[in-house]
Amino acid sequence: MTTSIRKSCKEAIKRHTAVLREKLIQLRSASQAEVIKMLNPIIWGWAAYYRTVISSQTFAHCDRIIWHQLWSWARKRHRNKGNQWIAQRYWHSVEHRNWVFSTPEKAQLRTQYHENPATYQGKGNS
Repeated sequence: MTTSIRKSCKEAIKRHTAVLREKLIQLRSASQAEVIKMLNPIIWGWAAYYRTVISSQTFAHCDRIIWHQLWSWARKRHRNKGNQWIAQRYWHSVEHRNWVFSTPEKAQLRTQYHENPATYQGKGNS
């Protein structure tokens, strides 16, 4: 049974990241606030649905994937700007977290899948 769970989760991650990639392609010319507004419900809905069967390490892996997709989105918007300029424009420190994709108006992308903690309960001794 655990093999089928792992396989279905891998497929779900591939589907989820493909949806995010397609959405970012559609939002190529959109503002950062619009991107955040469109992606937050997708990310949080997926994380809430799979939090009972996916581990925290898998959520961290999803964080890395979305970070790279957002970096690619930002680089395509500003081809002639350097990495430092892009990082300062789109990623900020919010509370105790660094590298948060957020606007100066404090709208932030909730990419931290691990903020929606995994609650998988495997077979126990009870």
